[in-house]
Amino acid sequence: MRFSYELKNDSLKWFGFGLILLFSLLPLLLKFPFRVNIYVTWEGAYRMFLGQIPYKDFGMPLGYGFWIIPFIFFKIFGPYMITLVKAQAFINLISLFTFRGILKLFKLDEATVFFSILVMCLSFTLINFWPWYNHTVFFFELIALYFVLLYVKSKPKFYYLIICFFFVWLALLTKQDGGALTVLFVFSILIIDFVYSRNWKSLLIAISSFIFFYLTLVLPFLQYDFGYWFNYGQSPHYSRVSSYHFINDIFARSEWLKGHLLAVVIIISLRINKEGFKASLRDKNFVLFALFTIGIILQATIIQVTSFSPPTVNLYFHSFAIAFILYALQNAVKFKNSIVFLVVLIFIFFWKSDNYWKYSQPIISKVAPSLLTPPPSDVVAKGNWAAKADTVVKNEPVIWIESDFKSLNRIKIPKNTMEGLIHIKNLPVVKKENLKVLNMSNLTFLAYELNYEPPHGQKFPLWFHKGVAVFDREIEMLCNAIKNSEFDIILFEDMPDVNNFFPYEVRDCALDNYEMSAKFLSPTGYKTDSVEVYIRK
Repeated sequence: MRFSYELKNDSLKWFGFGLILLFSLLPLLLKFPFRVNIYVTWEGAYRMFLGQIPYKDFGMPLGYGFWIIPFIFFKIFGPYMITLVKAQAFINLISLFTFRGILKLFKLDEATVFFSILVMCLSFTLINFWPWYNHTVFFFELIALYFVLLYVKSKPKFYYLIICFFFVWLALLTKQDGGALTVLFVFSILIIDFVYSRNWKSLLIAISSFIFFYLTLVLPFLQYDFGYWFNYGQSPHYSRVSSYHFINDIFARSEWLKGHLLAVVIIISLRINKEGFKASLRDKNFVLFALFTIGIILQATIIQVTSFSPPTVNLYFHSFAIAFILYALQNAVKFKNSIVFLVVLIFIFFWKSDNYWKYSQPIISKVAPSLLTPPPSDVVAKGNWAAKADTVVKNEPVIWIESDFKSLNRIKIPKNTMEGLIHIKNLPVVKKENLKVLNMSNLTFLAYELNYEPPHGQKFPLWFHKGVAVFDREIEMLCNAIKNSEFDIILFEDMPDVNNFFPYEVRDCALDNYEMSAKFLSPTGYKTDSVEVYIRK
């Protein structure tokens, strides 16, 4: 007897909504260790929270788009680290609903939509708890792509394209590489639509909208030092495009990218073989979806080189590729059949297990400790077979604790870092009105805790990554300010294992002109990294 029970579309739709809500809002229930580099997100949003204006009061090699949502959330919930988690939960929520909307525009069944969303949640959403510009640019791109697809695949309304290009510019003003790819992607879709419709109207609206948002979102900032700060490859910046890295990444890695691309090519070939080339071309939805998926894969191939941190930044490509594969199969396979649905569901969880397994190990180790207990050190096994006894270094574990700082509510930091923060808070100079602090560390939240305004001016950088956000001009300016004793406290984070991060030239100036008051572990918990506190001699 064949089991033929089918899940209803309404049920699958609500399952999908539940999935989106679960993965988007789950971080709001958790506590987190301090996140490396999140200080950049916090400080940019905090400066805007205080009323500082990008490029007028602080410079940065990116646009200001990335900080808009964190800034709004700071205004609503306060300038706390956990507010950034709330902002990212919002971004994830809108991203997943937008992704769902795109899939529905491409006429995917509810079951295939559900599976595609699940892949997106497990491979991409689950690892994005904090806002970061390499992710936010994709968020803005996704919305732009939704509205351009809505224009070409439904009754075209001109304001769809206007909204689309608003988000195109937000993408450009978040990260240059992702923003440029968004422009290419959107115009490519419009050109494909023109091939089918022969209607110039959409291209004219698109170009007009692009120019309009340039005039409204960029032109007002040109009166400041925008041309110096915003990186488009000009000196003192440099281009991150390298043929070596592109070629090496394509041939030495990118297995999933190449595998998904092969699957798409096979599906296209089978379609042409079955229906013929001309008949396949007449199916606008299939052609557009196929080219759209290839575009996503090519974009992910580029992004893995130009936006390499974190290395998971492009993993959204899995979801689009799987969506296209399932779309090609949905007429042949009854995914709504409960048995088929369950089998595919289990396989997806098994396939994309790396992220949730990482988070679930502490729980499993408590329930079944024998399963995750490593073998004794004197047993030759995978973890120690190549290690020599005299080369094994035993490090004391970092103890993570919660603090009393309001800005760090539900955020854990190393115990030694907390001791250092208490030392800073007890410094007599902290009680001074109009406290002046040069904070070149991950501890930017101290601006809120110590009630000081971060130094500002057109030549003052938002953060201090040498060669990326700070250059010779800024280093000279900072050293002159240090020599003139303009700062009451200087915080410098020593990161010896990172190539050219906080500029050591400024540290040398601090050593010559100030006195080191304390040194403690970085809030990131990396044992090689430490924060040095300098006060006037």
